[in-house]
Amino acid sequence: MLSVVIPVLEYDSLFLRCISSFAATFGKNELELVIVAPFNQVEKLCVKLDSFALPFDYSVVQETGSGIYSAMNDGITSSRGEFLAFFGQDDFILPAYIDFFEKVLGANRLKTVFSCDILMGQYRLERSKFKRSKFLTGNYCHQAIIYRRSLFVSRAFDIKYKIMADKVFNMSVINKKSLLYFPVTCAYFSADGASSVQSDPMFKKDFKTLLVEHYGRHVKFLFWFRDIVFKHNG
Repeated sequence: MLSVVIPVLEYDSLFLRCISSFAATFGKNELELVIVAPFNQVEKLCVKLDSFALPFDYSVVQETGSGIYSAMNDGITSSRGEFLAFFGQDDFILPAYIDFFEKVLGANRLKTVFSCDILMGQYRLERSKFKRSKFLTGNYCHQAIIYRRSLFVSRAFDIKYKIMADKVFNMSVINKKSLLYFPVTCAYFSADGASSVQSDPMFKKDFKTLLVEHYGRHVKFLFWFRDIVFKHNG
């Protein structure tokens, strides 16, 4: 079963679009939705979800801290599926997502992270295949990823990173052996979310150390070479 964790600030039409996309795609025993919300929204969301007669299990969980990654960690704790995915309330899935998940179910157990292509906003297609240099300039959007639950047994999203905790997590779990890529567009990621319009000073401060930690001395050399070139040209 796939557990989809969705942090929600309040009920709105975009959230309705999001859950409707799952309801149109998944049946009973295939999926559970775990909605994580502030205290003052829990009851309202429960009433709304009960009125929709969704074809799968769902729950509304009160957030225990602040920030999107704290909410995502709450959702992990409350979920039951062997596989986990994370969406924002303004994202949604496309019909091919069910084919993506079927590939995940049939995958070798050595594969622990699964990626698909996604639309970012209305016009940009983001391909999520493995690239050794991916984390130097970008990330795998979590809307494009399904994880095995086993990855979260001894890990969680580090909430000191307000915008980039998923990138820090991905750096520790994604490599050529762990990632299985499904080259089909399966989901839509809203380009107006927090990660698109805000910065993460703590991540910026730690980025070089994180790269060296996960990718070794050759990355350290690249930083050294870059600093020498910039100093010379400056």
